[in-house]
Amino acid sequence: MQHIQSNEIRSEEDVSNKRLRFKQRLTCGAAAALVFAMTLLIFWLLWRYLRQAEETMSGAQTEAQTEAQTDTAARDRAEAQTASDGAAMIRVRILGDNYEASSHSSLTVTSKSAFTVAFTTADCCEETADFCRARSETSACRLQYCTEGTFQISAEELSEGEACVITPDGDDLLVLPELSRAQKAPEYDGQLLLYREPDGIALVNLLPLEAYLCSVVASEMPSDYPQEAQLAQAVCARTYAANCIRREKNSDNRADLDDSVAFQVYNNQKASEASARAVTATAGEILPLDEVLYYSTSCGTCGREDLADEAAFRSYLEEEPRADAEYGSPWIRWEAVLSKDALLAHLQAEFGYPGDSVERLQVTKRLPNGQAQELTASGGGASLAIEGEYQIRRALAPTDSGLTLHNGQSASLSMLPSAWFVLRTEPTSGSQSGQHMSPDTTAQNETNGVFSDTAGQNEAIVSPDDAAQDEMMTSPADIPHKETDPSAWLSDSADDELIRLLGGGYGHGKGMSQCGAAQMAADGADYREILNYYFGESELSHVEDF
Repeated sequence: MQHIQSNEIRSEEDVSNKRLRFKQRLTCGAAAALVFAMTLLIFWLLWRYLRQAEETMSGAQTEAQTEAQTDTAARDRAEAQTASDGAAMIRVRILGDNYEASSHSSLTVTSKSAFTVAFTTADCCEETADFCRARSETSACRLQYCTEGTFQISAEELSEGEACVITPDGDDLLVLPELSRAQKAPEYDGQLLLYREPDGIALVNLLPLEAYLCSVVASEMPSDYPQEAQLAQAVCARTYAANCIRREKNSDNRADLDDSVAFQVYNNQKASEASARAVTATAGEILPLDEVLYYSTSCGTCGREDLADEAAFRSYLEEEPRADAEYGSPWIRWEAVLSKDALLAHLQAEFGYPGDSVERLQVTKRLPNGQAQELTASGGGASLAIEGEYQIRRALAPTDSGLTLHNGQSASLSMLPSAWFVLRTEPTSGSQSGQHMSPDTTAQNETNGVFSDTAGQNEAIVSPDDAAQDEMMTSPADIPHKETDPSAWLSDSADDELIRLLGGGYGHGKGMSQCGAAQMAADGADYREILNYYFGESELSHVEDF
């Protein structure tokens, strides 16, 4: 009985244990299912999140690409501007052969390596090559790669409103082999910009200011001048260029200035070691002045303010200059002979002179430094007043007879060398007109306004009669005056007569004399002292501040 009861009790305990284990397994299964479900939910949420993020990123990229495509020009302009920051740029219009024309009928461009020609619209012509390449992707530019380094174009091939940018792919310069300059096949740094104009192709060189100056200094001052004079020249040239950029002095809105004497000569001579050293040594330095000019040679009156009186200036000019004045330049003194008939024809054709004869020439106004500022021509009741040193120099152009310099050389110019001169008179009386030199004897080796004496090859060939006259030319005190007024030349003959001018200097006479700067440098002055002498005491500024 007890045994049966014991088995029953164990049976009940077994059932109870089985139920407990079942409940435990059920609980564990539910927990596992719950964990599995939660895991699935987490993975699903993570997948949804990643999918949404991917869609968002893809949409952003698509929007960015669309914006980039619709605003490529603006983006690349900004990049081009950023790339050019820190380097002042200048636009130089390149004139035609011998600076005689403002445009070109055709152009040939070469280089030692490949370069890119980008045809675009004129209003975006001044951008970098990268900009043009970017615009070509949107058909705004058409590119042409010159792998052999040669490109030719005529004015007819460039339509109105179209332009092209020529950019070297490497460091090699662009060459214009058919352009006539003192250096054969002039080379150009930076880019060449071509525009269509009514008369042909306007050619503009876009390049860093400092690179431009290396050639300006070499073209404007002989490279064998003392280094301190070269430094002074570099500061003057940089200041002049900076003022042109800042004030937009040039009426051509496509360029800041051109490469001729109308502004300052650029790339007529190749940049030299001396000019490069001068630009580097004065990097960025400018004078804090609104106008900085320079010229070749003074007649020695720099610093003089007492020569407005005709008698005082005549007395000064007839003095023999010091041997070391103006670095020994032969332009320190010169003489010119004009035919009265040739002068009349010139005044009638170029200045509208209303008379049929010129019977009197008179300097009616001089500056305190002796420069003529007003000249009056009259005869037969007609009169013409010519004002300004440049116009006076044009009016008295000695084209019919040339010039004789202080060292005996002869030269030929299209205008009077300077407005530092006095008038003399000489009866013809069957005499010759002085030293009429043939072209072969003319001093042809002109470098920046200074004629070099090259081994006597420019010596004048003088006949005995001419030699006698030359003696009279070099002794101006012996020449008889036809009237007591020392400022005038007066004719008393209906025949052709000669008008003789005694003068000195070469150039407009404003600012720094280059030969004077060279002499100061040879005497030990540094470039700051030279600049202070010609422009007054002032601290140099920097081009970035202008």
